[in-house]
Amino acid sequence: MKHSIVLSVIAVLGLGIPVRAQEVTLSSLKLQHEVDVSLLKTPYDKLDEAYGKQLEKLSEVARAKGDLDQMLFIEKEIDAVKAGQTGAEIPGSYAAVARARSIYEIEKSKLAMTRATKVRELRAAHRLKLLALQKKLTQQRKLDEAIAVKAELAALEALIRAGTPSTARKVATPAVAGAPGKLIVFGKFGSNEATTPEEFAEDTFVAVAAGYEHWLALTPDGKVVGRPDGRHYFSVPKGTKNVASMACGRHMHMLVHKDGSVTGLSNEHHLPTIPEDLEGVTKMTAGHSVQSALLEDGKVVMFGYALKDEPFPKPELLVDAVDVEMNVGTLFMKKRDGSIEAYTKGGDIPDQKPEALEGAEIVQMSGGLSWGCVFLTADGKVITWKGTRPPEDLPKIKAISIGEQMAAGQKEDGSWIIWGGGKKQLRDELNAKLKELGPLKSLAMGREFFVAIQ
Repeated sequence: MKHSIVLSVIAVLGLGIPVRAQEVTLSSLKLQHEVDVSLLKTPYDKLDEAYGKQLEKLSEVARAKGDLDQMLFIEKEIDAVKAGQTGAEIPGSYAAVARARSIYEIEKSKLAMTRATKVRELRAAHRLKLLALQKKLTQQRKLDEAIAVKAELAALEALIRAGTPSTARKVATPAVAGAPGKLIVFGKFGSNEATTPEEFAEDTFVAVAAGYEHWLALTPDGKVVGRPDGRHYFSVPKGTKNVASMACGRHMHMLVHKDGSVTGLSNEHHLPTIPEDLEGVTKMTAGHSVQSALLEDGKVVMFGYALKDEPFPKPELLVDAVDVEMNVGTLFMKKRDGSIEAYTKGGDIPDQKPEALEGAEIVQMSGGLSWGCVFLTADGKVITWKGTRPPEDLPKIKAISIGEQMAAGQKEDGSWIIWGGGKKQLRDELNAKLKELGPLKSLAMGREFFVAIQ
């Protein structure tokens, strides 16, 4: 029935009833886009159907052998596929089932890569159509309709920025880096001044990350420099080839390479042991002695020194994520349905979740070095969860960063503002420097300093 409805809609939109130019509306464009995207699901349905038939054959083989346990396992695998879930770990003795699932997952990964590309193309084409409609409605002085199209464009552009997750493994990780610019370091490292190192003054960088009294900066050719040991500035030659993104925690710093692999840096004796099979990473975050990695298939992998005594939730809870963030002791996940979930050490769920997060369209999260987290909505509002509260007169914000007690937001003109923290004089000095610098390409907050790209 569902497919027949979709086909009927397609017939109306593209085959049965020609749509005249003057009849193009926001509703018709949205409907056409939804239909186009929904059709991308068909190959997945066919793959699931083929895998299901193979499982039924294996179940029949198990029945003929009188192997009840394997039959029951295969039935659960069939139910998992129908529910769109990952089945249980396959016992080593069920080799045929393991082979079938391996082939299924490989083919599904290929489909995911193709779908991600097509979704990006469809969204780009849809955006152009919406822009044309907004222009036309504005010219016709149909301002209410034009404003509605503008809102739809904002929501679509947030999706484009967020990207489309796939189940591919060992793929090129999109860099979070932007246009090259000069490095700026300002604030305090304890009782010492935090300043831009002279040896990097003439270089350009495309991304920055900040830890407690540590920072890293990424060069256009994928190399990393910084102050990762908390004392000295130096280049980090080992394991920094083709770095796509970086994450700084309280002490540990993680590098994600363009092939999806990960390496770690630390000034602590408990440098994390990175899982050998960790690959296809799209985002890495670091807290206090614990790290989280978001994989292409939406799974979140936790590892680090702190997990020896206080494990985070069981792996079956850490799925279907499109974004992940950590603070000192809490993992925050944005799920595919847009909801926000959080877990503390020991697997507990933090209480007092802000009501403002319910139904909000979150486009960025930042946990930093604090016990809280700040969230940015698509319409430029800042929401905090046990974090530093923003001032009531905070203007519309388009990017955020949180340190230990202070947080920062980028205004629409590209300049930044810092709030929070117990040291008003230091905060005033940081804001005075930001006002002097004007628009910045990016900024990361440390404990009492910021590192930015001008």
